[in-house]
Amino acid sequence: MSLRKTDINSSPKAVVDAMCQSITGKGLTLYSVIDHRSEIEEAAATPFTAYTITFGSPALSSMLLAKNIELSVDIPLRTSVVSRQNGCRLIWRDMHSLLSDFQVANSENTANLVNGIIEDVINGARAICDSSER
Repeated sequence: MSLRKTDINSSPKAVVDAMCQSITGKGLTLYSVIDHRSEIEEAAATPFTAYTITFGSPALSSMLLAKNIELSVDIPLRTSVVSRQNGCRLIWRDMHSLLSDFQVANSENTANLVNGIIEDVINGARAICDSSER
């Protein structure tokens, strides 16, 4: 499994909020934000600051499912936001890897399209964070 990562020098909570704004601002559907720290603290275990954000669109899901219905196990799209020194790291699965795992033939354009959507959302979130720090 190939993961992609990018760092943003803002707090995880600020990045999660910016990601939510970016997702909806781009006409995508925000399905969920899972705050793993809250759940871990409730279980009295060692907490970590980590979030999982799920998002997508019916059109995107339909396009992916038409290629292989088994992709339903890995959609909607997911991005993780985890704390790191001086900010946070965003982690997501590279679509080339995902489509390869599901043996989707001729998937280069689809993988590039979906990776581009995720990168566009992240760049939008980065811009929101940068503008709020000024």
